[in-house]
Amino acid sequence: MPVCYTMAHLLGFFNGVWNTKREAEQSLEEMKKQSFLGPDWRGAPIRYELFYNQSCKSVTGGACLQDVAEVFRQRSAEIDGLLGRRWEYFWEQVTGQHTQAGSFTQRLVARVVRADNALANWFDALGNAVLAKITALSTALLENPPTAQDTAGHTARLVRAGQRAERAVLVAHSQGNLFVNAAYDAFLAHSRQAGALVGEDTGYVAAKVVHIAPASPTLRGPYVLANTDLVINGLRRVDGTYLPVSNATLSFDKKDPSGHKLLDTYLDEARPLRARIRQLVTDALDAL
Repeated sequence: MPVCYTMAHLLGFFNGVWNTKREAEQSLEEMKKQSFLGPDWRGAPIRYELFYNQSCKSVTGGACLQDVAEVFRQRSAEIDGLLGRRWEYFWEQVTGQHTQAGSFTQRLVARVVRADNALANWFDALGNAVLAKITALSTALLENPPTAQDTAGHTARLVRAGQRAERAVLVAHSQGNLFVNAAYDAFLAHSRQAGALVGEDTGYVAAKVVHIAPASPTLRGPYVLANTDLVINGLRRVDGTYLPVSNATLSFDKKDPSGHKLLDTYLDEARPLRARIRQLVTDALDAL
């Protein structure tokens, strides 16, 4: 006898390439919360799955972070090696936490009495240099889209979800949008081919895509992109190709000066984009 399934949902998350696996898992955990989506939708269970990618680490030695670290080392030499090997300051620059009250950077600036504020200005310049390097590296990543191996692995997982009668909403952040586009397109082609084999081609695909801060010139579904997202704004300036226009207005928040982080900007409970993204996800669930 054929196996019968009740309808269920899959929420698949495609992380940005600057996420560690732990950070990507934390983002998925946030979506599991009842305040965002929870364990089910309209009585149908939701299974959550991480479609993790680490293309930034595909170069031996993790060249991306090494390049950013080199900016920090070189800039430190400008102030006579004051920071030496104080890598806590480096990580604050990378994560955008250097402007927060109580940070290592702010405590150091407060202790060093410089009437001309030269040290504070130097840290501002360092932050801009780090952001510029991250933007340049992100642009380089756009030139190296997901490999056939990446796409095949993601597509196989979507096919298995379909075999379990799961209807998928695929949520992608930052460069993860490149991966979700490739996976969705391959899954679409597979579904059409499978339908043709049995003489059915309804055009229906049990998957929808929601894009967050898309670093991709093409989209497979609705998106949210803040006007204060400095990383995407930087990519738009240097990439030379079309990127989606900003469609959400946010004020600057020193919690995430880059305006690009998923948890600190787009899914922050204190800011409006969380509810907007949730609405896109639930609309997608209802459309499946």
